[in-house]
Amino acid sequence: MLAFIEYPGMGYRRRWRSRKSPVFDHWALSVPQTIPAGGGTPRMGQLRWQCLGAPHEDQGEDDGVLALFLPRDFAFSQPFTLDIRPEMAAFVADYVLLLYHSFPHRTESDVPYVASATTSLLAACISPSRDHFFEAQEPIDAVIMARANKIIIANLADRNLTPGKLSQDLGISRSRLYRIFEPAGGISHYIRRQRLLKTRDALGNIADGRPISSIAEEWGFMDPSTYSRTFRREFGISPKEAREAGWLGLKHPPLAERSNNGKPSLNSLLANNCLLSHQLSST
Repeated sequence: MLAFIEYPGMGYRRRWRSRKSPVFDHWALSVPQTIPAGGGTPRMGQLRWQCLGAPHEDQGEDDGVLALFLPRDFAFSQPFTLDIRPEMAAFVADYVLLLYHSFPHRTESDVPYVASATTSLLAACISPSRDHFFEAQEPIDAVIMARANKIIIANLADRNLTPGKLSQDLGISRSRLYRIFEPAGGISHYIRRQRLLKTRDALGNIADGRPISSIAEEWGFMDPSTYSRTFRREFGISPKEAREAGWLGLKHPPLAERSNNGKPSLNSLLANNCLLSHQLSST
């Protein structure tokens, strides 16, 4: 079970302890959340884990927690303790956050794939082995794609943002980066699409009266004719038509998710959510 637990109010210190004879003995993996004093994006803390059948006492000042509850009979678990290295714990925390944010776009038919992938990832992180890492390849790729997406969004205006630089920052090979982004049309296409979305946002802003060519150059499109063709191929309208529609208050049509014919993979179920979520924020 995955749940987001919001604590009632901010600025409170909370202290709790487990019952002497607990009814449940499941595992609880949790990622605390703290809201900055001035508002904004919540800060996620480090992964914590505990067996609900073992004595436990703790306190915190978090504003909420994202918790993943697991059965105690998982084959890779040990009684009352889990040995998760810090780098693995960070990977699990990123995955749990990715899983939570993807839920609004998932359907009931996705549940078996997500449950199986979650189990595989936890097995790889708690009991590392070649077989476990092989079975967990899809959720691992989904987390890497989400991490890559954060770097891309933060550096879209940087002309030096290239697949080579991105693979170096992520610590993976360029060929693996290409394979991971294949569901999104490829890494170069993904970066270009995110930059096109930025130009579309600016064109639709009635307060931004800059020439179309200036907006395009800001996001790395130096040749106006090439930019116009690329924009039309991506959105079905010209930059001029997008500006007119935006100034009239018309919303842009959503971009369709790429179809993964046949059996869905977790990479397509979760990682494509990165593209969808940024698209929705721009429409």
